Amino acid sequence: QPVRVVLSRRLDLPLTGQLATTAKDVPVWICHGHEADPNLVAAWQGLGAQTFACTARAGHLDVAEALQILGAQGLTRVLCEGGGQLAASLLDADLVDQFVGFTAGLGIGAEGLPSIGALGLSTLDQARRFALDDVRRLGGDVMHSWTRRARNNGV
Repeated sequence: QPVRVVLSRRLDLPLTGQLATTAKDVPVWICHGHEADPNLVAAWQGLGAQTFACTARAGHLDVAEALQILGAQGLTRVLCEGGGQLAASLLDADLVDQFVGFTAGLGIGAEGLPSIGALGLSTLDQARRFALDDVRRLGGDVMHSWTRRARNNGV
């Protein structure tokens, strides 16, 4: 059975949403910051979620620590569906083995949200490298799959 894992520093998730109302049926594990409201932690636990306190740095949860906690609980493979900030955090911590992206035939410009947030790179050779594995057409979209490869310096 898959486990739904959510990273939420402040644990400011709706207690009446789909995630909350199904927490007893499909496992929900929430990694939150130490500063999360204890009443929210207790509420989520009461709904059936398991909660794990993680360190926050620069306003974001330490994703490496969160994954260590999940690994200690027996999760060794994680599919991450999140926003650009989560993707950037995972890439920055060198925790991505494979990623899958989708491209649609839309030109939305700067008003759109980036699939990968800022990484603070000053040159291209600082970027993580991935090898293209597969490209597929899915309706009007294109799915592309990539696997991590070694950096030029062997790291």
